[in-house]
Amino acid sequence: MRDGTGNELISLEHNGSIATLKEANLYGSDRIGTFRPKAETDGTHTLANRSYDLKDHLGNIRATVTDVNENRLCN
Repeated sequence: MRDGTGNELISLEHNGSIATLKEANLYGSDRIGTFRPKAETDGTHTLANRSYDLKDHLGNIRATVTDVNENRLCN
């Protein structure tokens, strides 16, 4: 689903006649991250349902912050 300017608001997953939320974009003055309702859980905390993008002054995404420890380097 998109807003009037063409920005994607949510992604839906269709299973027959049922549509479920797959992902929703989080907006401030611009897109700042994503929300995923299907997340992992470790028994006490819900993990990986939000991620936030850190942008530079040109609007390029330089890093993504989430609560999942993946220990990966970006090129």
